Amino acid sequence: MSEVIVSDYGTRLTRTRIVRTDYRHFAWLVRNGADHPSGSGVNSLAGVENLGLQGECPTRLVVPREDGGWLRYEAPGQTPAFYLVFSDDAEARRTLHAAVSGVGQALRALHDSPVNVPVRASPPGIARLEDWLRNKGTAVGDSSRLFTEAVRILGEKRLSVAQGWIGELLANGDGSVLLHGAPSLGCLVPSPVRHKHHVLLTGEELSQGAPELDLGWILGEFAELRMLEAHGRMCLPTAIVAETARQLKVGYARPIDRRLTGMAATLRVLLHAHDAACYHVWDESLLDYLVFVAELVDGEGDGAQFPD
Repeated sequence: MSEVIVSDYGTRLTRTRIVRTDYRHFAWLVRNGADHPSGSGVNSLAGVENLGLQGECPTRLVVPREDGGWLRYEAPGQTPAFYLVFSDDAEARRTLHAAVSGVGQALRALHDSPVNVPVRASPPGIARLEDWLRNKGTAVGDSSRLFTEAVRILGEKRLSVAQGWIGELLANGDGSVLLHGAPSLGCLVPSPVRHKHHVLLTGEELSQGAPELDLGWILGEFAELRMLEAHGRMCLPTAIVAETARQLKVGYARPIDRRLTGMAATLRVLLHAHDAACYHVWDESLLDYLVFVAELVDGEGDGAQFPD
């Protein structure tokens, strides 16, 4: 059958198009948006096809190939794991937990891998956030407006603390590993067919840093969901979010530095507010994000940690 577009969405940072290639297979096409710091088009991924990290993990790291101005990822489905969080279907919940536990296993394998492919010195998201903090806003979108509100709500001291955390997570000495760079429920594609591998789209953000950066990145997403639910902006059982976060820890199955993980989770929440203001639209809910970030900074990210 010819390819059929089933979804097409994005912001001025990133565009995503999902196409059906046959009855049970899909391709996710990704490219930079009009205001992406690297310019429109696709990022160079020379060498990442040699990662060789498929292994036996239930969730596999899938790298893309270039395809007509897009990066093309082959995937088993059209629905990101993010939407399964809101489902009350028992089978959907089992699929979500298996996929997220598999992400933990896949990230552990990635973190154990030698850095033998060209990668960035830091995750692009962290680089955007660091640039925003250092320059006190930028000319993109409502960046400067967000920074003004951040100074009002967080204060210069908390913003300085957040900037210091970036340096600590990147300058991790001998503990620096190969990172996914931005793992999330949005780039995790569960397989709708039992006993088939789920996939985590991987490649564009490959970088180096503390392993807690990857784990905290996902925890920050869970923390954000809890915050939005508390403010009445989403309706979801918080127990599902907590159990899904536990599955990530079960899959990773390795001691982690809680302090570094909390830092990374906090930065993830702040970056999401930054990217929304810069590359999407201004919304007053971004002020809730800043209040939440202030609370997380004061607690060194403890409010975004793995549940006990």
